Amino acid sequence: MARRVRGATSAEAKTRNTPITGDRGHPLAAVNPLVPTGVIVYGTRRGTPVIAIKRLAHSLALGLSVLVLMAVTFAQPVAAHAVPRSGVVEVTGYTRTPLFGSTGPVTVIAKSKQAAAIRAALAGLVRTSASDCMETVIYFKVMFLAYPSGRPTYVATEVACPTPGVVNISVDGKTTQHFKEDCALQHAVVSALPKGRAGGTRRDQFGC
Repeated sequence: MARRVRGATSAEAKTRNTPITGDRGHPLAAVNPLVPTGVIVYGTRRGTPVIAIKRLAHSLALGLSVLVLMAVTFAQPVAAHAVPRSGVVEVTGYTRTPLFGSTGPVTVIAKSKQAAAIRAALAGLVRTSASDCMETVIYFKVMFLAYPSGRPTYVATEVACPTPGVVNISVDGKTTQHFKEDCALQHAVVSALPKGRAGGTRRDQFGC
């Protein structure tokens, strides 16, 4: 037995399975202002229109998918971008780190445990935007080489601004990514440097 749609006039009674468009001037739209123009209504439930919103739901689902994809992309750790697992890890610290240029480089080859700590610290970094500061203070540089004195294939350079620092990643000479520095990387780098040297780089970890 067909049931009358609540909110429609007796002259325009419809079955519950027959859609009614909520056009302006239609009795259903007049009775319930929640029904916008062009929205299809299949009936009411306790006075509330049951609205077909497939297109809206699809749009919302698509928008949510894009947001999730962006969140995953920008939170993606550097480990997904192939930090070299083998070869030589060369660390450079600096004696002085004034504005517009660090001086007095101190370069060493990281030992096995030190190199492993640096790799692990790099793997924990999270993406950020490139630094837009005018200062060019570099606190340290980490280069991955296939063999001693070889050409660096992967370089991580930490610049001081903005705080706590930005780590720029260069692959084959081209800067490709930017990451927010953290204390784990600072400690790992300083641990690889000779004690009592590279004072400018050591001061970089005072906030940790």
